Amino acid sequence: MSTVADGARCNLAMQQQTVIGSIRRAYPAAFPARLQSDGEPIERVLVAELVTLEGNRADADPTFEQKQPDWTYDETDSGQTPVERLTDHRADD
Repeated sequence: MSTVADGARCNLAMQQQTVIGSIRRAYPAAFPARLQSDGEPIERVLVAELVTLEGNRADADPTFEQKQPDWTYDETDSGQTPVERLTDHRADD
């Protein structure tokens, strides 16, 4: 699983690798069960940036749920990665 962060340009891949690795170590039986096609569906849980953290209350960014994998809020995903979408591949280095 260490290959996720290899060659990454930012720390996001390493952060995701750490979180997923921790979950896999804490709940090892949950992953094979979820890979079975006859497994029960699970409810999605929003994991997003916190916009409020006061006392025992934490509120996540409610707009994050509409965010596409290409980091836009367009109705459909462009199919590009954020770096492909935001970088001019024709630009001189």
